[in-house]
Amino acid sequence: RSRARELKVPEASYAQCLGQLMANRRGLAVAGTHGKSTVTAMAARILDSAGHDPTVICGAVPDGRQTGGRLGHGHLVLVEACEYLRNFLHLSPELAVVLNIEADHFDCYAGLEEVHQAFNDFARRVRTGGVLLVHDSLASGPALRAAAASAGARLETFGAGPDAVWRSVDLGPGEQGRYAFTLTRRGQQICRVRLAVPGWHNAVNALAAAALAAHCGASAAEIEHGLCTFSGLRRRM
Repeated sequence: RSRARELKVPEASYAQCLGQLMANRRGLAVAGTHGKSTVTAMAARILDSAGHDPTVICGAVPDGRQTGGRLGHGHLVLVEACEYLRNFLHLSPELAVVLNIEADHFDCYAGLEEVHQAFNDFARRVRTGGVLLVHDSLASGPALRAAAASAGARLETFGAGPDAVWRSVDLGPGEQGRYAFTLTRRGQQICRVRLAVPGWHNAVNALAAAALAAHCGASAAEIEHGLCTFSGLRRRM
């Protein structure tokens, strides 16, 4: 670092570099206390199979790949947006996901109120005219909604609740806990999804990934194929 300063080489943190990478491209960011690696990888799987060739920065390694990131030649930059040290505030995405907000990282946050404030600030980072996708359990709280509105972003919800924009209908576990559901948007059926990874939480993750990919132009068939062939992340479950 001292040598870089001697040579007048610009310095930047990892989080600052992510922001620079996203600055002149269509940015997609996935935030949340947990689940963001999986959703990022799921969305990357859909977008890749749809031919969008996105650049991807993921904090975990998908099965069958050597790294969690890849350099794409398309116009999309998809990143896992981490709240640690408020790193995600360096990003300015056009499309963003907030999966959940829970107690974590109290080495850099004084309490849960500060964690919530950081996510509200992240919501304001979504570009004007963009979309903020939040789990329907968060939509009842006014802070994220107000933050999205102040940024000029549209808020859409995902979940199993009857009022969710992106909803899992006829949700149920199959063999070895792998869930299946019908994906709908505003009540209109899109496709039937049968996940290859187990757990109810992955059904929620799949909804977020599907909504994100759909806003980038992925078709119903591409969403179904991407989700049904996603085999998980290393060191998960």
